[in-house]
Amino acid sequence: MKLYSRFAVLTLTILSCVGCDQSTKMVAKSYLRGHSSISFFDSLFNFVYAENSGTMLGIGSSFPENIRFLIFVLFVGILLVAAITYALVKPLHNITVLAISLVVGGGISNLIDRLIHNGSVIDFLLIKIGSLESGIFNVADIAITLGICMLLLSFIKSKGKNT
Repeated sequence: MKLYSRFAVLTLTILSCVGCDQSTKMVAKSYLRGHSSISFFDSLFNFVYAENSGTMLGIGSSFPENIRFLIFVLFVGILLVAAITYALVKPLHNITVLAISLVVGGGISNLIDRLIHNGSVIDFLLIKIGSLESGIFNVADIAITLGICMLLLSFIKSKGKNT
């Protein structure tokens, strides 16, 4: 993939992820904050407002504020810049560039949240299947998870070709 194509994929994917995530978070904040959850399909899908100062499942939320800032803002910001640079500099397959773009787009949107919401990320989606339930998450988390899965599958596929 040529540099301008990689740049276009990165830019469009990142902007789409940030736009979708931030707009859904604004809706969640407007309609869910201070209210009980809204459930659909016999409580399979639930909308519930939460502010998460940690990472997935609240990991790290008990860290002191300055440590959370160092890890979740500065360190993550550096990793996002490194990922963008890697995607632009290395000759990568189209799927790999898209996968990195999804991870970066979700990461940037959650980083924006941390900067404007005093270190917290707005989460509002919850899935329940019987007695099992996910943690509360957001659209950026979906993009990050999808990107990581795509990267893992791409890595596994490339390793299979080398054996």
